[in-house]
Amino acid sequence: MPRHTDSRERLIQTASELVWRQSYYGTSVDAICEHCQIKKGSFYHHFPSKQALVIAALDHQWQGFRHFLDESFSSSLPPIERFRTYLKGTFASQLQHFEQAHFVLGCPLYSLGTEIGTQEPEIRAKIDDHLGTMARYFTTTLRDAIASGDIPACDSELLARQILSFCEGSMSLGRIGNTLRPIQDMESGVMRLLGIASIDRAA
Repeated sequence: MPRHTDSRERLIQTASELVWRQSYYGTSVDAICEHCQIKKGSFYHHFPSKQALVIAALDHQWQGFRHFLDESFSSSLPPIERFRTYLKGTFASQLQHFEQAHFVLGCPLYSLGTEIGTQEPEIRAKIDDHLGTMARYFTTTLRDAIASGDIPACDSELLARQILSFCEGSMSLGRIGNTLRPIQDMESGVMRLLGIASIDRAA
């Protein structure tokens, strides 16, 4: 874990970890402050509420994830290889977190989004914005795959949403059952959605 000297950065990092590993409603301001050894007064100096902190934490997590998306979906890679790179990287990340936390964490966006439900509209808007950006990466890649003849013509935006729903659902199942198997199987599932026979796993 990187070392932080600034209290605001430490609060954001701690909130990112605790809310993802535990839950939004189960993580109090007191717990966050205690975990990063910052006084409560300092917390409210930086953030007016836990909600504001969590929105900042989502943006912090997104910065790193956006870099991963840029690398995975680089136009220098063939379209189908971009999906494979993304899915292999996603599994590797989930495996690393599992080895550290001894629990499958799934996607922080979906985990938080499904917990808050219809509550916390500002957080829901932030999650929706990030998920929409992910879908656009998928859509662009699908359009390139159609243009290159890798997949037949289709509604690329619809298929992108279906792939996103499948991947996020798989990670949620992994978190619920504390098993990496649904995440490990994501690549073969996405290839089937793309209409490409998968040879990675035996039937």
